[in-house]
Amino acid sequence: MRRSGYPAVTRRGGVVLMAAVVRSADRLRTAEEAVARLGDALAAVSVKLPSLGVDVVSLASEVPYPLIELGRCNVDTALRLAAVLRGPEADE
Repeated sequence: MRRSGYPAVTRRGGVVLMAAVVRSADRLRTAEEAVARLGDALAAVSVKLPSLGVDVVSLASEVPYPLIELGRCNVDTALRLAAVLRGPEADE
């Protein structure tokens, strides 16, 4: 049974058909774009998440569904991120 959102993967002689490969590549490109956009948005408010990137473990399955790794940061970065997310009215 196929769940919604999962491409049909057909094998012929052990080769995954191109449609699934193309969708997987599209997912990876979208994930990389999301990482870039998030990194740019964070940089615009002087926040850097050093481990920001595509989670490589999420790419290990036959049909990957990439996750974004936000990673760990130091206390100062966490406090700056929290302040940015709360917005300027939180300081009042």
